[in-house]
Parts: sequence; C-alpha cells; structure tokens
Amino acid sequence: MREIPANPIGLTKVAWWTDLHANPRMAEQLAAAGVATTRREIPEIVGMGGCAELLCYTSPKTGKAVTVLVIPKQADVDSFAEDYYIFEGLALQESAALDWVSMYDQALHLERTA
Repeated sequence: MREIPANPIGLTKVAWWTDLHANPRMAEQLAAAGVATTRREIPEIVGMGGCAELLCYTSPKTGKAVTVLVIPKQADVDSFAEDYYIFEGLALQESAALDWVSMYDQALHLERTA
C-alpha cells in the first residue's frame, strides 16, 4: 500500500493485487478475518476485468469507516488484477452520494502525481 498526501477527495492510500500474489484479494482477506463488508457495483466504471465496485467496511484496527474503490483489470491474457483506491473515514452512506466517475478520475491523477 502506498500513502497518498492529504487531498480534496479524501483518498488516503492506493494498492493493487494480482493473481500472481500469494495473498487473496482484499475482499477475501476481509472475509477471512471476519470483517463484515458491503459491496456496491459501479457500472459507470468498467475495467478490463468488469465493473468497478465499492467495498465498504469498518476497520477492526481503527474503528473508522473505510470505502475502497475496486477496479478489476485483466493484467494479461490469463491473469487478473485489481486496483484499490482507499478512502479512510468515508462511510457507506456518504459514499452513495458521490460521483464515482469523477472520484476515479481524480484518484488516478493523485496516484500519478503523489
């Protein structure tokens, strides 16, 4: 995970996963740890691996709400990956009101310039 400096959209970290990793995907890791999650598809954002989704949960370490924008990608012909844009302190209810296409555009810019 890479920390992102303070910014207007509240993006705190970025991370990624590929099926070449020994660890499971973020959603699977949270489920294995017994962390309850809520998922919501964002059909307006489509990666090479399908529709984006929001993964919302409460961090067991900090007790803070966390929303993760998950972008599925096809990394290669037979390889799958996910990009994670992590917004700590953003609850499910608040996330529902946001324009996630704009948030994704801004997050990509922040990731490239941070």
